[in-house]
Amino acid sequence: MTDKGQVRRFPSGEYEGHGLDPMLAELRANEPLAKVQLPFGREAWLVTRHRDARMVVTSRHFSRARESGPDAPRFMASPRDPLVVSALDAPEHTRVRKLAGKAFTPRRIETLRDNARKKANELVDEFAGLDQPADFLKHFARQMPLAMMTEMMGIPREDFPLFHQWIDDMEVIDEAGMEKAQRALKGTIDYLATQVAKRMADTHDDLLADMVAAHEGADRLTEDQLVHFAFGLWFGGLDTTFNLITNGFYLLLTHTDQLGLLLADQSLIPSAIDEFLRYAGVNGVDHARVALTDVELSSGTIPAGDAVVVSLSSANRDESVFTDPDEVDITRSPNPHLAFSGGMHYCIGAPLARMEMSVALDVVLNRLPGLRLAVPVEEVPWAKRKLVRRPEALPVRWDDVLPAAGD
Repeated sequence: MTDKGQVRRFPSGEYEGHGLDPMLAELRANEPLAKVQLPFGREAWLVTRHRDARMVVTSRHFSRARESGPDAPRFMASPRDPLVVSALDAPEHTRVRKLAGKAFTPRRIETLRDNARKKANELVDEFAGLDQPADFLKHFARQMPLAMMTEMMGIPREDFPLFHQWIDDMEVIDEAGMEKAQRALKGTIDYLATQVAKRMADTHDDLLADMVAAHEGADRLTEDQLVHFAFGLWFGGLDTTFNLITNGFYLLLTHTDQLGLLLADQSLIPSAIDEFLRYAGVNGVDHARVALTDVELSSGTIPAGDAVVVSLSSANRDESVFTDPDEVDITRSPNPHLAFSGGMHYCIGAPLARMEMSVALDVVLNRLPGLRLAVPVEEVPWAKRKLVRRPEALPVRWDDVLPAAGD
Protein backbone atom coordinates (compact mmCIF):
# COMPACT_ATOMS: atom_id res chain seq x y z
CA MET A 1 0.00 0.00 0.00
CA THR A 2 1.06 3.62 -0.33
CA ASP A 3 1.39 6.14 2.46
CA LYS A 4 -1.59 8.43 2.13
CA GLY A 5 -0.05 10.87 4.58
CA GLN A 6 -2.64 10.12 7.23
CA VAL A 7 -1.36 9.32 10.71
CA ARG A 8 -4.06 7.62 12.71
CA ARG A 9 -4.49 7.44 16.45
CA PHE A 10 -3.18 4.30 18.05
CA PRO A 11 -6.22 2.00 18.56
CA SER A 12 -6.09 1.39 22.30
CA GLY A 13 -9.50 2.62 23.42
CA GLU A 14 -11.28 1.20 26.45
CA TYR A 15 -14.05 -1.20 25.43
CA GLU A 16 -16.36 -3.49 27.32
CA GLY A 17 -14.84 -6.79 28.33
CA HIS A 18 -12.50 -8.23 25.75
CA GLY A 19 -14.07 -6.28 22.92
CA LEU A 20 -11.53 -4.73 20.57
CA ASP A 21 -11.32 -1.20 19.26
CA PRO A 22 -13.55 -1.24 16.12
CA MET A 23 -10.73 0.56 14.32
CA LEU A 24 -8.75 -2.71 14.22
CA ALA A 25 -11.39 -4.51 12.14
CA GLU A 26 -11.61 -1.47 9.86
CA LEU A 27 -7.85 -1.45 9.35
CA ARG A 28 -7.71 -5.22 8.72
CA ALA A 29 -10.28 -4.81 5.97
CA ASN A 30 -9.21 -1.54 4.38
CA GLU A 31 -5.76 -0.40 5.54
CA PRO A 32 -3.84 -3.36 6.96
CA LEU A 33 -0.57 -1.38 7.06
CA ALA A 34 -1.41 1.96 8.64
CA LYS A 35 0.71 4.77 10.08
CA VAL A 36 -0.16 5.45 13.73
CA GLN A 37 1.08 7.69 16.51
CA LEU A 38 2.15 5.54 19.44
CA PRO A 39 1.35 6.65 23.00
CA PHE A 40 5.05 7.50 23.49
CA GLY A 41 7.91 8.08 21.09
CA ARG A 42 7.54 8.33 17.34
CA GLU A 43 5.11 7.17 14.69
CA ALA A 44 5.04 3.56 13.54
CA TRP A 45 3.42 1.28 10.99
CA LEU A 46 0.66 -0.83 12.53
CA VAL A 47 0.24 -4.41 11.24
CA THR A 48 -3.22 -5.90 11.78
CA ARG A 49 -3.48 -9.02 9.56
CA HIS A 50 -2.34 -12.45 10.75
CA ARG A 51 -0.19 -13.23 7.70
CA ASP A 52 1.81 -10.01 8.00
CA ALA A 53 1.97 -10.26 11.78
CA ARG A 54 3.53 -13.72 11.61
CA MET A 55 6.12 -12.50 9.12
CA VAL A 56 7.11 -9.52 11.27
CA VAL A 57 7.47 -11.44 14.54
CA THR A 58 9.55 -14.19 12.93
CA SER A 59 11.74 -12.08 10.61
CA ARG A 60 15.30 -11.04 11.42
CA HIS A 61 14.94 -8.02 9.13
CA PHE A 62 13.51 -6.11 12.10
CA SER A 63 15.43 -4.96 15.16
CA ARG A 64 14.14 -4.89 18.70
CA ALA A 65 17.38 -3.37 19.98
CA ARG A 66 16.57 -0.16 18.15
CA GLU A 67 13.33 0.27 20.07
CA SER A 68 15.25 1.27 23.21
CA GLY A 69 15.97 4.83 24.30
CA PRO A 70 13.85 7.86 25.21
CA ASP A 71 12.73 8.63 21.64
CA ALA A 72 12.11 5.05 20.57
CA PRO A 73 8.62 3.82 19.66
CA ARG A 74 6.89 2.34 22.68
CA PHE A 75 3.53 1.88 24.41
CA MET A 76 4.26 2.04 28.12
CA ALA A 77 5.27 5.13 30.07
CA SER A 78 8.61 3.64 31.14
CA PRO A 79 11.35 3.55 28.47
CA ARG A 80 12.36 0.05 27.45
CA ASP A 81 15.50 -1.20 29.18
CA PRO A 82 18.10 -1.76 26.42
CA LEU A 83 19.75 -4.65 28.28
CA VAL A 84 16.71 -6.85 28.90
CA VAL A 85 16.94 -9.97 26.72
CA SER A 86 13.76 -9.26 24.75
CA ALA A 87 15.37 -6.01 23.56
CA LEU A 88 18.45 -7.74 22.14
CA ASP A 89 19.08 -8.75 18.54
CA ALA A 90 20.99 -11.77 17.26
CA PRO A 91 23.72 -12.85 17.78
CA GLU A 92 23.80 -11.39 21.32
CA HIS A 93 20.22 -12.42 21.99
CA THR A 94 21.00 -15.98 20.89
CA ARG A 95 24.08 -16.19 23.12
CA VAL A 96 22.39 -14.77 26.23
CA ARG A 97 19.23 -16.85 25.88
CA LYS A 98 21.23 -20.04 25.24
CA LEU A 99 23.42 -19.50 28.31
CA ALA A 100 20.52 -18.59 30.58
CA GLY A 101 18.57 -21.57 29.26
CA LYS A 102 21.17 -23.86 30.78
CA ALA A 103 19.64 -22.99 34.15
CA PHE A 104 16.41 -24.75 33.17
CA THR A 105 17.68 -28.23 33.93
CA PRO A 106 15.42 -31.29 33.60
CA ARG A 107 15.54 -31.71 37.38
CA ARG A 108 14.23 -28.20 37.98
CA ILE A 109 11.60 -28.34 35.25
CA GLU A 110 10.28 -31.69 36.51
CA THR A 111 9.64 -30.23 39.94
CA LEU A 112 7.62 -27.27 38.67
CA ARG A 113 4.32 -29.06 37.97
CA ASP A 114 4.28 -30.76 41.38
CA ASN A 115 5.08 -27.43 43.02
CA ALA A 116 2.35 -25.71 41.03
CA ARG A 117 -0.22 -28.31 42.05
CA LYS A 118 0.80 -28.02 45.69
CA LYS A 119 0.54 -24.23 45.57
CA ALA A 120 -2.82 -24.32 43.75
CA ASN A 121 -4.27 -26.65 46.39
CA GLU A 122 -2.96 -24.45 49.20
CA LEU A 123 -4.52 -21.39 47.59
CA VAL A 124 -7.86 -23.18 47.11
CA ASP A 125 -7.81 -24.19 50.80
CA GLU A 126 -7.21 -20.57 51.79
CA PHE A 127 -9.76 -19.29 49.28
CA ALA A 128 -12.47 -21.68 50.46
CA GLY A 129 -12.08 -20.31 53.98
CA LEU A 130 -13.02 -16.77 52.90
CA ASP A 131 -16.47 -15.29 53.22
CA GLN A 132 -18.48 -15.42 50.02
CA PRO A 133 -18.34 -13.70 47.62
CA ALA A 134 -14.54 -13.62 47.36
CA ASP A 135 -12.24 -12.07 44.77
CA PHE A 136 -10.72 -14.88 42.71
CA LEU A 137 -8.28 -12.47 41.05
CA LYS A 138 -6.86 -11.16 44.32
CA HIS A 139 -6.68 -14.46 46.22
CA PHE A 140 -5.79 -16.93 43.47
CA ALA A 141 -4.99 -15.57 39.99
CA ARG A 142 -2.45 -13.08 41.30
CA GLN A 143 -1.04 -15.24 44.08
CA MET A 144 -0.27 -18.43 42.13
CA PRO A 145 2.24 -17.03 39.59
CA LEU A 146 3.82 -14.83 42.24
CA ALA A 147 4.34 -17.78 44.57
CA MET A 148 5.76 -19.89 41.73
CA MET A 149 8.21 -17.26 40.48
CA THR A 150 9.44 -16.23 43.91
CA GLU A 151 10.05 -19.86 44.85
CA MET A 152 11.86 -20.54 41.58
CA MET A 153 14.04 -17.47 41.97
CA GLY A 154 14.48 -17.63 45.73
CA ILE A 155 12.75 -14.30 46.48
CA PRO A 156 11.54 -13.86 50.10
CA ARG A 157 7.76 -14.01 50.45
CA GLU A 158 7.68 -10.82 52.51
CA ASP A 159 8.76 -8.91 49.40
CA PHE A 160 5.63 -9.93 47.43
CA PRO A 161 3.85 -6.57 47.92
CA LEU A 162 6.78 -4.72 46.36
CA PHE A 163 6.51 -6.68 43.13
CA HIS A 164 2.73 -6.36 43.00
CA GLN A 165 3.07 -2.58 43.03
CA TRP A 166 6.04 -2.40 40.65
CA ILE A 167 4.32 -4.48 37.99
CA ASP A 168 1.13 -2.43 38.20
CA ASP A 169 3.11 0.81 37.93
CA MET A 170 5.16 -0.35 34.92
CA GLU A 171 2.10 -1.37 32.90
CA VAL A 172 0.53 2.08 32.62
CA ILE A 173 0.28 3.65 29.18
CA ASP A 174 -0.50 7.28 30.02
CA GLU A 175 1.76 10.28 30.56
CA ALA A 176 0.59 10.73 34.14
CA GLY A 177 2.16 7.42 35.08
CA MET A 178 5.60 8.14 33.59
CA GLU A 179 7.44 9.02 36.80
CA LYS A 180 5.87 6.18 38.76
CA ALA A 181 6.68 3.69 35.99
CA GLN A 182 10.32 4.77 35.87
CA ARG A 183 10.65 4.41 39.65
CA ALA A 184 9.10 0.94 39.46
CA LEU A 185 11.50 -0.15 36.70
CA LYS A 186 14.51 1.10 38.68
CA GLY A 187 13.22 -0.49 41.88
CA THR A 188 12.81 -3.89 40.23
CA ILE A 189 16.23 -3.81 38.54
CA ASP A 190 17.97 -2.67 41.74
CA TYR A 191 16.25 -5.38 43.78
CA LEU A 192 17.18 -8.14 41.33
CA ALA A 193 20.76 -6.83 41.18
CA THR A 194 20.98 -7.33 44.95
CA GLN A 195 19.63 -10.88 44.62
CA VAL A 196 22.09 -11.75 41.83
CA ALA A 197 25.00 -10.36 43.86
CA LYS A 198 24.03 -12.59 46.78
CA ARG A 199 24.15 -15.66 44.55
CA MET A 200 27.51 -14.67 43.13
CA ALA A 201 28.86 -14.48 46.67
CA ASP A 202 27.19 -17.50 48.33
CA THR A 203 25.68 -20.88 47.45
CA HIS A 204 21.92 -20.97 46.81
CA ASP A 205 19.56 -23.59 45.35
CA ASP A 206 17.29 -21.68 42.99
CA LEU A 207 16.95 -20.58 39.39
CA LEU A 208 18.99 -17.40 39.87
CA ALA A 209 21.87 -19.42 41.30
CA ASP A 210 21.69 -21.83 38.36
CA MET A 211 21.81 -18.89 35.96
CA VAL A 212 24.89 -17.52 37.76
CA ALA A 213 26.57 -20.92 37.38
CA ALA A 214 25.57 -21.44 33.73
CA HIS A 215 28.45 -21.37 31.26
CA GLU A 216 29.69 -22.73 27.96
CA GLY A 217 33.43 -23.13 28.15
CA ALA A 218 34.74 -19.82 29.44
CA ASP A 219 31.64 -17.94 28.29
CA ARG A 220 29.35 -16.83 31.11
CA LEU A 221 26.68 -14.21 31.57
CA THR A 222 27.94 -10.95 33.01
CA GLU A 223 26.36 -9.58 36.16
CA ASP A 224 24.40 -7.01 34.12
CA GLN A 225 23.19 -9.72 31.73
CA LEU A 226 22.09 -11.88 34.66
CA VAL A 227 20.14 -9.03 36.21
CA HIS A 228 18.38 -8.07 33.01
CA PHE A 229 17.61 -11.64 31.97
CA ALA A 230 16.17 -12.19 35.46
CA PHE A 231 14.06 -9.08 34.99
CA GLY A 232 12.62 -10.31 31.69
CA LEU A 233 11.93 -13.74 33.13
CA TRP A 234 10.44 -12.28 36.29
CA PHE A 235 8.17 -9.77 34.58
CA GLY A 236 7.08 -12.23 31.90
CA GLY A 237 6.60 -15.12 34.30
CA LEU A 238 4.43 -13.06 36.62
CA ASP A 239 2.46 -10.85 34.28
CA THR A 240 1.89 -13.36 31.49
CA THR A 241 0.57 -16.07 33.81
CA PHE A 242 -1.49 -13.65 35.90
CA ASN A 243 -3.26 -12.32 32.81
CA LEU A 244 -3.82 -15.82 31.43
CA ILE A 245 -5.35 -17.17 34.65
CA THR A 246 -7.50 -14.07 35.17
CA ASN A 247 -8.82 -13.88 31.63
CA GLY A 248 -9.19 -17.65 31.26
CA PHE A 249 -11.43 -18.00 34.30
CA TYR A 250 -13.36 -14.85 33.37
CA LEU A 251 -14.09 -16.33 29.93
CA LEU A 252 -15.25 -19.64 31.42
CA LEU A 253 -17.47 -17.97 34.00
CA THR A 254 -19.07 -15.74 31.37
CA HIS A 255 -19.43 -18.51 28.74
CA THR A 256 -21.18 -21.22 30.71
CA ASP A 257 -21.59 -23.42 27.62
CA GLN A 258 -17.80 -23.57 27.33
CA LEU A 259 -17.45 -24.19 31.08
CA GLY A 260 -19.87 -27.11 30.71
CA LEU A 261 -17.80 -28.57 27.88
CA LEU A 262 -14.64 -28.38 29.96
CA LEU A 263 -16.24 -29.87 33.06
CA ALA A 264 -17.51 -32.76 30.96
CA ASP A 265 -14.17 -33.37 29.23
CA GLN A 266 -11.02 -32.07 30.87
CA SER A 267 -8.88 -33.39 28.03
CA LEU A 268 -9.98 -30.09 26.42
CA ILE A 269 -7.77 -28.11 28.84
CA PRO A 270 -4.88 -27.62 26.36
CA SER A 271 -7.15 -26.39 23.56
CA ALA A 272 -9.08 -24.23 26.04
CA ILE A 273 -5.84 -22.53 27.06
CA ASP A 274 -5.01 -21.82 23.43
CA GLU A 275 -8.45 -20.30 22.92
CA PHE A 276 -8.07 -18.09 26.01
CA LEU A 277 -4.72 -16.94 24.61
CA ARG A 278 -6.18 -16.24 21.17
CA TYR A 279 -9.29 -14.45 22.38
CA ALA A 280 -7.95 -12.45 25.32
CA GLY A 281 -4.19 -12.63 24.82
CA VAL A 282 -1.46 -11.79 27.32
CA ASN A 283 -0.36 -8.66 25.45
CA GLY A 284 -2.50 -6.69 23.06
CA VAL A 285 0.49 -5.59 21.00
CA ASP A 286 3.97 -6.94 20.44
CA HIS A 287 7.11 -4.92 21.17
CA ALA A 288 7.93 -2.30 18.56
CA ARG A 289 10.60 -3.11 16.01
CA VAL A 290 12.60 -1.08 13.51
CA ALA A 291 13.08 -2.26 9.91
CA LEU A 292 16.74 -2.91 9.09
CA THR A 293 16.04 -2.97 5.33
CA ASP A 294 13.00 -2.32 3.17
CA VAL A 295 10.64 -5.19 4.06
CA GLU A 296 7.87 -6.30 1.73
CA LEU A 297 4.69 -7.54 3.40
CA SER A 298 1.53 -8.69 1.66
CA SER A 299 -0.01 -5.37 2.72
CA GLY A 300 2.82 -3.12 1.55
CA THR A 301 6.43 -2.10 2.12
CA ILE A 302 7.94 -0.98 5.40
CA PRO A 303 10.90 1.27 4.58
CA ALA A 304 14.25 0.75 6.28
CA GLY A 305 14.49 2.75 9.50
CA ASP A 306 10.73 2.88 10.07
CA ALA A 307 9.17 1.50 13.22
CA VAL A 308 6.54 -1.23 13.06
CA VAL A 309 4.21 -2.68 15.68
CA VAL A 310 2.02 -5.76 15.48
CA SER A 311 -1.47 -5.83 16.94
CA LEU A 312 -1.54 -9.37 18.30
CA SER A 313 -5.19 -8.87 19.28
CA SER A 314 -6.13 -8.00 15.71
CA ALA A 315 -4.09 -10.83 14.17
CA ASN A 316 -5.79 -13.29 16.51
CA ARG A 317 -9.24 -12.12 15.34
CA ASP A 318 -8.38 -12.23 11.62
CA GLU A 319 -11.44 -13.57 9.78
CA SER A 320 -9.30 -15.07 7.04
CA VAL A 321 -7.65 -17.42 9.56
CA PHE A 322 -10.20 -18.00 12.34
CA THR A 323 -13.83 -19.02 11.84
CA ASP A 324 -16.17 -16.88 13.98
CA PRO A 325 -13.17 -15.09 15.54
CA ASP A 326 -15.26 -13.08 17.99
CA GLU A 327 -16.71 -16.25 19.53
CA VAL A 328 -15.05 -18.27 22.31
CA ASP A 329 -14.66 -21.91 21.25
CA ILE A 330 -12.48 -24.10 23.47
CA THR A 331 -12.61 -26.89 20.87
CA ARG A 332 -11.09 -24.69 18.16
CA SER A 333 -8.56 -26.57 16.03
CA PRO A 334 -6.25 -25.59 14.50
CA ASN A 335 -5.57 -22.44 16.51
CA PRO A 336 -2.46 -20.68 15.13
CA HIS A 337 -2.67 -17.70 17.46
CA LEU A 338 0.26 -15.35 18.02
CA ALA A 339 -0.36 -14.55 21.67
CA PHE A 340 3.24 -15.41 22.61
CA SER A 341 4.74 -13.64 19.55
CA GLY A 342 7.11 -15.81 17.49
CA GLY A 343 10.58 -16.48 16.19
CA MET A 344 13.57 -15.99 18.44
CA HIS A 345 11.52 -13.68 20.67
CA TYR A 346 8.82 -16.26 21.35
CA CYS A 347 7.88 -15.70 25.01
CA ILE A 348 10.33 -17.57 27.23
CA GLY A 349 7.66 -17.82 29.93
CA ALA A 350 5.10 -19.49 27.64
CA PRO A 351 5.65 -23.10 28.82
CA LEU A 352 5.49 -22.01 32.46
CA ALA A 353 2.30 -20.01 31.86
CA ARG A 354 0.62 -22.93 30.08
CA MET A 355 1.63 -25.37 32.80
CA GLU A 356 0.39 -23.14 35.62
CA MET A 357 -2.91 -22.47 33.84
CA SER A 358 -3.40 -26.19 33.21
CA VAL A 359 -2.86 -26.96 36.89
CA ALA A 360 -5.09 -24.06 37.97
CA LEU A 361 -7.98 -25.27 35.81
CA ASP A 362 -7.60 -28.86 36.99
CA VAL A 363 -7.43 -28.00 40.69
CA VAL A 364 -10.00 -25.21 40.85
CA LEU A 365 -12.69 -26.81 38.68
CA ASN A 366 -12.43 -30.14 40.50
CA ARG A 367 -12.32 -28.70 44.00
CA LEU A 368 -14.80 -25.80 43.80
CA PRO A 369 -18.01 -27.17 42.23
CA GLY A 370 -20.52 -24.53 41.26
CA LEU A 371 -17.91 -21.82 40.83
CA ARG A 372 -19.68 -18.83 39.30
CA LEU A 373 -19.64 -15.04 39.10
CA ALA A 374 -21.13 -13.36 42.15
CA VAL A 375 -22.20 -10.23 40.24
CA PRO A 376 -23.84 -9.59 36.87
CA VAL A 377 -21.21 -9.59 34.13
CA GLU A 378 -21.71 -5.88 33.49
CA GLU A 379 -20.65 -5.16 37.08
CA VAL A 380 -17.25 -6.84 36.76
CA PRO A 381 -14.70 -3.98 37.00
CA TRP A 382 -11.96 -3.67 34.37
CA ALA A 383 -8.37 -2.49 34.67
CA LYS A 384 -7.90 0.90 33.02
CA ARG A 385 -5.05 2.34 30.97
CA LYS A 386 -3.29 -1.01 30.65
CA LEU A 387 -1.87 -2.72 27.57
CA VAL A 388 -3.74 -5.91 28.42
CA ARG A 389 -7.49 -6.02 28.87
CA ARG A 390 -8.40 -7.93 32.02
CA PRO A 391 -10.80 -7.67 34.94
CA GLU A 392 -9.64 -5.67 37.96
CA ALA A 393 -11.54 -8.01 40.27
CA LEU A 394 -13.38 -11.31 39.82
CA PRO A 395 -15.96 -11.78 42.61
CA VAL A 396 -17.18 -15.38 42.71
CA ARG A 397 -19.29 -17.83 44.72
CA TRP A 398 -19.11 -21.63 44.92
CA ASP A 399 -21.25 -24.45 46.34
CA ASP A 400 -18.70 -26.59 48.19
CA VAL A 401 -15.01 -27.32 48.58
CA LEU A 402 -13.81 -30.83 47.83
CA PRO A 403 -10.58 -32.37 49.14
CA ALA A 404 -7.44 -32.32 47.02
CA ALA A 405 -6.82 -35.42 44.92
CA GLY A 406 -5.09 -38.04 47.02
CA ASP A 407 -6.28 -36.62 50.35
